[in-house]
Amino acid sequence: MPKDNGLKVILLFILLMSTIFTDLPFFPEKTVTHSLTFIIAPMIFLFIFLKYDFRLRLGYTTKLFIFYMLISIVISNILLLYVLLKTGSLYMFGKNMFIKTFEAFFSLILLHFFVYYSALQLIKDISFKTIKYMLLFMYFFLTLIAFIEYFNPDFFNFFHSSPKEYGRLRLFTMEPSHAGLLYGVYAILALFFVKSLYFKILLLFCSLVVEFFIGSKGLFLTILLTIVFLLMKNVFSIRYIIILLILLFIFGFITFHYILPSILSDILNFTSFATRASGIISAVYILLFYPMGTGLGTYLYFYPEIFYQSSNLLNEFFIKLFNFPLTLSEIVSIVTTGENLGAKSGILQSIMLTGWVGVFFWFLLYKKVKFYINNSYIGKKRLVLHFLVLSMFIQLIIGSEYTLLYVIWLPISIIEKLYTEGGIHVE
Repeated sequence: MPKDNGLKVILLFILLMSTIFTDLPFFPEKTVTHSLTFIIAPMIFLFIFLKYDFRLRLGYTTKLFIFYMLISIVISNILLLYVLLKTGSLYMFGKNMFIKTFEAFFSLILLHFFVYYSALQLIKDISFKTIKYMLLFMYFFLTLIAFIEYFNPDFFNFFHSSPKEYGRLRLFTMEPSHAGLLYGVYAILALFFVKSLYFKILLLFCSLVVEFFIGSKGLFLTILLTIVFLLMKNVFSIRYIIILLILLFIFGFITFHYILPSILSDILNFTSFATRASGIISAVYILLFYPMGTGLGTYLYFYPEIFYQSSNLLNEFFIKLFNFPLTLSEIVSIVTTGENLGAKSGILQSIMLTGWVGVFFWFLLYKKVKFYINNSYIGKKRLVLHFLVLSMFIQLIIGSEYTLLYVIWLPISIIEKLYTEGGIHVE
């Protein structure tokens, strides 16, 4: 068991706190500046880099990440050259695609690498006991914030870039889909480290209440899909099948009585369903016809037409099948102005930008993390981590854009530590 280094404990605490505050009112025109992680993570990375004499301590996942970074920037520069030769300009929607390439590279890839590498190296040198208490602090802090926000919705507006315009909780994030995943990660990790059965039940109850009031429709569908997939695998004992069936009943009831009616209302009256569903279709289109993706900057040139065609295809499907059209006003606004242009979820965004390279990165990362879980000595707690990782990846496909979701690298870092150390310290 490593002896805790006080400075590393402080640095990890600061890094984790930065993953919680992701809607700060700084430079609102740039999404990445809504979290101080864009300053904190590079500084911690530099500290670790200097501490180990300008050497990177690389394992499979970090090498995979570096490979993904290099291939992505090479492909994006090839596409930049192509667009320049074809059009004679690097401007689209008034934006310089060369500058946009490196902005997107920093915010969507490099900064996430800094967060992951820093979290991984700090966690490796900190005991599980300290990590446990730090995670419990984060969980109870977020739970307290959730209840304060529920009773006083405007209390934390100071920590946001815009005032609240809906009744659902958002904690310190930009929107409920981010809040749901952020809170879920800390809740499940806290559940993993807690030993007392009564404490587990209390923690689970509080977490379900908070997630219900966050009200992320995508997250509830994600949890439902995760439970179904785990049941289909049929690799757990009768005890865990019973637990999963109970969870399936709870989330199935919530989904069919609250979430599906809300989604139906959204389909009929609002634009978010059409926008997200068109993003899914566009990702498939890109894999078929743009295998290298649309580029970190040149997506401004390629993607509007792809996105618009995908929305038309979806709209025609709904007209023929259900005899009513979707509301496409948001999509029309996006493709004509270039504002908020994207696939609206993390993994789909990677596919949009880097094509099959993005698919291979996320697939290989998931397979390796799953391998770490299956080969760690964590016994009965393995189901908790399988549930966390699978739900996190599904949510990044169907529900959450991940620019500011730095928390996704925390469980992966902890799982790698469990694998390298055998996991015996959490039994």
